[in-house]
Amino acid sequence: MRDKGEIFNYTNDITFHMVGLGARNEVLQNQWKIRTLEQIRRDLNHTERTIHILKIDIEGSEWTSIPQMIQSGSLRSVKQMQIELHGTGSIDKLKVLRMLYEDGFQIFMRDRNINCKYSSTRFVRQRTSCMEVSMIRVTS
Repeated sequence: MRDKGEIFNYTNDITFHMVGLGARNEVLQNQWKIRTLEQIRRDLNHTERTIHILKIDIEGSEWTSIPQMIQSGSLRSVKQMQIELHGTGSIDKLKVLRMLYEDGFQIFMRDRNINCKYSSTRFVRQRTSCMEVSMIRVTS
């Protein structure tokens, strides 16, 4: 029988779980379990494992989750990250990117996500509001 939190086993080495990544441990709308990266690693018994690639697509919550991951040390064993960054520019978002840089990550690829867009009422045209950003750890 499957664990309630498990979606399915993709292969013997890959299992999808019904857990969202966030800045704190909580349950949203009485059903969706959100956990910090640190807690997910503890729950899966992966605290001592290297994460070679961490894919983050959490619909705007990356801006609060990434600082929490850095402060808790959860990213120390992450070698690469692929993040979908949501929203338009702001100084606070630049500060989060700076935190990643100071933690040892550098961007090696970025691309606009053309499926993530909004219509500007000011300029009467559509604009991309998401970027796919790949980062690699260059310092420990």
